[in-house]
Amino acid sequence: ELEPLINAKSLHESGKGYRTIAKLLNAEGSRTAKNKEWKNTNVYAVLKRYAERQARLKRQFHTSEMKFSKMKLDG
Repeated sequence: ELEPLINAKSLHESGKGYRTIAKLLNAEGSRTAKNKEWKNTNVYAVLKRYAERQARLKRQFHTSEMKFSKMKLDG
């Protein structure tokens, strides 16, 4: 479910710590994928995986500009 991720991401961007985010998610009644309460380590791991995925997608669709040098090949 994406709602906890979106909440956690926005809270982290606003300067909240992982423990605080976990407490807020638990207060909302949100649960982890394994139907457990949030802990600071869960929040950290989810945000880390999200950032890694975004970086991977950015690299996947990145196209490099071709550059030609003045080097000549003797044949």
